Amino acid sequence: MPTRMKDIAEYLGVSPSTVSRAVNNTGYVSQELRHRIEQAVRELDYQPNLLARGLRKQATNMVGLVVPDLMNPHYTGVAQTIEGLLAEHDYRLILSVSKENPQSELFYLQALHKQRVAGIIISSVGKNDPYLGHLVRQGIPVVAHSREVKSPGVDNVLASDAEGALQVTRHLIHLGHRKIAIICGPQELSTGRERLRGYIEALTEAGISVRESLIKVGAFQRSFGAEAAAQLLDAPDRPTAIFAAGGELMTGLMKTFFERGVDIPAEMSVVGYDDPDWFSFWHPPITTVAMDVDFLSRKTVELLLRRLSAPKAVRRSVNVSVPISFVVRSSTAPPRT
Repeated sequence: MPTRMKDIAEYLGVSPSTVSRAVNNTGYVSQELRHRIEQAVRELDYQPNLLARGLRKQATNMVGLVVPDLMNPHYTGVAQTIEGLLAEHDYRLILSVSKENPQSELFYLQALHKQRVAGIIISSVGKNDPYLGHLVRQGIPVVAHSREVKSPGVDNVLASDAEGALQVTRHLIHLGHRKIAIICGPQELSTGRERLRGYIEALTEAGISVRESLIKVGAFQRSFGAEAAAQLLDAPDRPTAIFAAGGELMTGLMKTFFERGVDIPAEMSVVGYDDPDWFSFWHPPITTVAMDVDFLSRKTVELLLRRLSAPKAVRRSVNVSVPISFVVRSSTAPPRT
């Protein structure tokens, strides 16, 4: 049977209310007695019932983090940083992985609501914005990162995806490429939509026709990246450069290129998005758009803590832009003549 406050009180010969004041820091307890209680907590392995405490306070000290894919190093890095930042403020993380599935995401959001989490941080699959708005109206602050959520009261921490794609495409055009393909994510997600928009804008300003055959839209998953890369390689008029607008899309693309022995960049220039470690030590190193993940994570937690510190304050949604940088490496070169 788990140790209770009553057990600690009996062990020390004090009242349960005294133990409660010391454990919850809700009233005066002498320094000497507080030290004895803390020692007894360790000796008896007392674990507070956070859910029961939450039922009394109407919220626990737990924060839900919902991400679409832990195979993607971007989300792994964000989750690890956010967990550490929240721990500094005595919040604990409940991690849920939606696997890019709207029904799974909704299930986890409903479960987090039932567990009375203090707040929710999410990178959404793009179908549950109305429910996220409902959570905000129920008094649960929601902060979205990486992918935009358009619901009143939801804060967003987002990279300048269109600008990043614009820089990528301009770089390839400057090298002399005219047949530039893009592999990007679903258009219902801000990341897929904005990266495609930046690509099209760069082609249009350079007077290059936008060719539907060079645009591959699908899931932000390595399987789609591999499939789309194969389609582009097999096209009658194959491109000379490919922009894989997502880390997992680039992983899939490189798998196909490796299997087929494609020479990068002599045969095909490639550019990625995000900057997982392997991009820098692959041969050749991968040109990419990198975002400041540490800044993204810190701003996300900062916005959530701000909401938690003033739960009754009425504020409009806050949108924070995450710095990006275009990192030119050896995977891009002028096309073969």
